[in-house]
Amino acid sequence: MTRFAELYKRYVATKFPSLGKSVGHFPLYDSIVAGYASRLAVGSPLDEGALELDSDPETRDTVASLRIKNGLTSEEREFLDYYSLLQEMRRAIEAEAEKREF
Repeated sequence: MTRFAELYKRYVATKFPSLGKSVGHFPLYDSIVAGYASRLAVGSPLDEGALELDSDPETRDTVASLRIKNGLTSEEREFLDYYSLLQEMRRAIEAEAEKREF
């Protein structure tokens, strides 16, 4: 199994974090990454947008604040873990997109 296939399998098995519903445009970011990931998982072509995936400023600020916070709640830990998984997938998608010509 490829590294990307393993990441995608982990993503599909991971529950969306409840905190993610109230942070910036996190649900949209999740949806966009998932869309590119599912396309890549079945061998569909990627477009140039795959090179520009990024979360919104509020999400990035929330993540930065949580990373320095002591005593995270279970919801906050779940959110950070999920965000980290999305970031791993984003990097894998971008790496694959860089190999392709548009």
